[in-house]
Order: sequence, then structure tokens, then C-alpha cells
Amino acid sequence: MSTGFSMSVWLLTNATIALTFALFTVAILRRVLRPVLAPTGIYACWALLPLSLLSVFLPHKSTGFQIPDPVTDSGSDSAATVLSQSTASITLSDSAMLWLWATGAICTLAFMAFAQYRYQRQLGKLTAHQAYWCADRTGISPALTGVLRPRIIVPADFTEHYNSSEQTLILAHEKQHLKHGDHWWNFLALLLHTVFWFHPLMPVAKRWFRSDQEIACDAAVVGRHPQNTAAYIATMLKTTLQGQAVPLACTWQSHHPLKERVMRIQQARQHRYRRPLASMLIAAGFAACAALSWASQTTAPVTQAVTEQNPASGKVRYMISNTIVLNGNRYQPKIMLADGDTGSIRIEDKQSQWEIVMKVSALPDSGNPGKVQASLVVNKDGKQVVKVPKLISTLNKTMTIEHSSDPKTDDVRIESLVAQAS
Repeated sequence: MSTGFSMSVWLLTNATIALTFALFTVAILRRVLRPVLAPTGIYACWALLPLSLLSVFLPHKSTGFQIPDPVTDSGSDSAATVLSQSTASITLSDSAMLWLWATGAICTLAFMAFAQYRYQRQLGKLTAHQAYWCADRTGISPALTGVLRPRIIVPADFTEHYNSSEQTLILAHEKQHLKHGDHWWNFLALLLHTVFWFHPLMPVAKRWFRSDQEIACDAAVVGRHPQNTAAYIATMLKTTLQGQAVPLACTWQSHHPLKERVMRIQQARQHRYRRPLASMLIAAGFAACAALSWASQTTAPVTQAVTEQNPASGKVRYMISNTIVLNGNRYQPKIMLADGDTGSIRIEDKQSQWEIVMKVSALPDSGNPGKVQASLVVNKDGKQVVKVPKLISTLNKTMTIEHSSDPKTDDVRIESLVAQAS
């Protein structure tokens, strides 16, 4: 259970690092590239956010470490107690972090679900028309809402409030949202906000994303109806703007900067969407984000404890709980071995490959069935750095091995608690 918690915390931590690099990259691109790219190209830069999360799953450098047999005496009862408390506190920390994250994610999702539900209730009964659905009330903004079954929603007085030319432009705007797949992008934004609810940049990023989404849609519509640019702007000014954001709806809301939208519409005809340039910039941004986030990622928790060596029937089996510190990185793998058998633990970080080879057996002729002897070898990148041929200990007490040939490169500490498996 603790390994699963640790891996989940590791994934969430490194995903947050990757997302942060992507947010800063998009913030720079959308400001620097406005003179170069049309609004649709700027909007496409937001694809960096989901793409950047793929860097978490890029292969990491591997490192190996082996431990043969160390010679040390058994630890005291207090040492065993301290190790047990340390292990419990780390497990509690990982699980507490996950429960806190899950609570925040559930609350965030519930809040957005309620906002969507309240919006749907405000629409009232919907009446189907050929190209849109008419709400049961006035004073709402035209919108594309829904995910699996997206619908274009208009107010009850749509045909009275807008003339035929304005109706055409409004429907063209919402159809452009549908063509861009903006309802799916909004759903993805909702998922990212739910997962990264704790990220301080997410609220700002959401506002920028929805603003760029509307501006890109405006530019596309104006590009198709260049003779109606003035009429399009007039229609925007005429449209009733709602102040509440809706998670799964593309609406003409007041939180979209109207002044900026008008300015960008007027500038849109000066730019043509340079698809190859935008694609190259997004690819370069993704490569930069992936490289930076990969370089900044923390070391993955150990998930590769060696399997037991198919012990013969009747052999005593030992569960060895380890706390391993390698150059400041802490790991807590467990391994099960039969009496007299050898197993190994491999640990990979970003600098080296480590392998720890362990062997445990009952101490012969000791007169104490609780006494065991162990041997350990530590290899780094295929070279032996520690060898302890014999280590005497007592079951349920801690054995400690420390080695520091060069504090800057090889700093090793191993605490092992051996217990007889049931």
C-alpha cells in the first residue's frame, strides 16, 4: 500500500513540475508570438499543457546498486523502534498528501458540476430548431454547451432580438467552436483543473485559455465573413453578456475581455494562420518543456523488490524491510528471502544504477533461534563499492550499514529489519 502511495505522490509531483514549465512557456509564447501568429495559432499553443504531461512517462536514467555481505552487529531495541516510527511517518505523509489532494479534487469537481447544473437549470426547457436549441428564457448568451451531445443554445427572443445577418454570425461563431472541438478542450481543461486544483497558476491559465479560445473563434468567423467585420463587432456589443463562467459551455461571457476581442478581430485580417510555423513552435515548446521537466523530476520510488528464490518446502522465509539512503535519496523497498537464498534490489535514479545483493540465513549453532546472519554487496554502475561478508543480527531488530568513500559521490546508508515471514 505504501509503495502505491509513494508512486502516486511521485507522479503527481512530477506532473506538477511539467505543467508549471508548460504554463510559463505558453505565457511567453502567447505574448511574444502575437505579432507573428494569427489567433488560431496562439490558441493552438495551449496543446502544450496536456502534451507536457507526457514527459512524466519518459524513460529515466537507470542506476545500479549491489550489496554483498556487510559486517556489523545488531542494532538496539531503540534503533528498531526509531526505524519503525520513521517508516510509519513517511507512509502516513504520503497517504495524507494523497487524501488531501483527493479531497480538494472532489470538492473542485463538485463545485464545477454544480455550476454546470445551475446553468442548465437556468436555461429551462429547450426547444429544438433546425440549427440550434432555443432556451425557455431571455437574457442568456448564445452558447455551445455539452460534451458528448453538444448543442447550440440561444435565448428565447433570439429571432426578435437579432436580425437575420446577426443570427447568421452568431450561429457561425458557435459552429466554429464545434468545428474546433472546443467543447472537448473545455472538458480537458476541467479535468486539468480538477487534478491540479492546488496549482496557483491554474485560475489565471483558465482565464487566458478561454480568452484565447474566443478570440481564435472570432478570427475564424471574421476570416470567413470579412465583409461583415463591423456587423460582427456590433453583434458582440449587442449580445447580453453573462458574468458567470460555465465549465462546459462556450459562451460570450463578460470575463472574456471584450476590448481585447474587438482589437484582435480588427487585427486578425492582417495575419494569416501560418500552420507550419505554429506546428514547429508547439513542437519546440513541447521539447523544451519535456527536457526541463525531465531534468527537474524527482527520483522515482523503488518498485522493484526482488522476488523470492522459490524456496524449498520447509525452509524458513524472512521478510526484510529496508531503509536505503543513496546520496541523499531515500528508498524503502522490501524483499522476501528463504533461509540461505540470495536476492537483489535494483534502484534507478538520474545519476547511477545501484544493485543491492542480500543473503540471510539462520546463525548456526548459536543456541538462539532468533539470531540470523546476513551478507550484503553494493554495486554502483557495475562496480562494487561496499562488501560486508557477515552481519550478525537478531530478528525484529535493525542492522545498519554506512559507507562514504567520497561524500560527494558515494554516500550509502542501509538499515535492514529482518522478520520471520508467516
